[in-house]
Amino acid sequence: MPRTFRILSIALALLGASAFAMAVEGGHWWTLDEVSVGPVSTMQCFGGTCAQTGFDWIGPPGSWVRWGAAAYAAGLVAALVLVTLAASLASKRNGRLAARVSVIAAGTAVAAGGLFIYTFPSLPGMVMDRGIWLYGGGVALAAAAALVALRGARRFTA
Repeated sequence: MPRTFRILSIALALLGASAFAMAVEGGHWWTLDEVSVGPVSTMQCFGGTCAQTGFDWIGPPGSWVRWGAAAYAAGLVAALVLVTLAASLASKRNGRLAARVSVIAAGTAVAAGGLFIYTFPSLPGMVMDRGIWLYGGGVALAAAAALVALRGARRFTA
């Protein structure tokens, strides 16, 4: 695989892994003033004091909580797979297996994240925040990294 394909794919994979990690660990998916909702918990900041809490105050259905846990896990697994893809390419291997697995991980993240967003219990005034956009960006970057890696490996393999 030529150096430009390798470097581009490594950069895309690491950016995608970072986006997934920030989306599930530190990203606020929905916000309203001092309250933010993420895939596994909520953050409430009142008077300069912030506390991480569960979803009890929302009164969500159990399926939404499970989809949040699934989106969280899918994001972390996708980040791990993308780092593995970058490591595979950095060690000058073709990375085809890691690229194929990253496509599957991105698809799983789309399914879990999409259902988490779709089943969100509407709360008056809540707006989408950076976590959703980072998660979507992670999916796009994962697909791009896999495409570049697979195309580069296929084009230049004898």
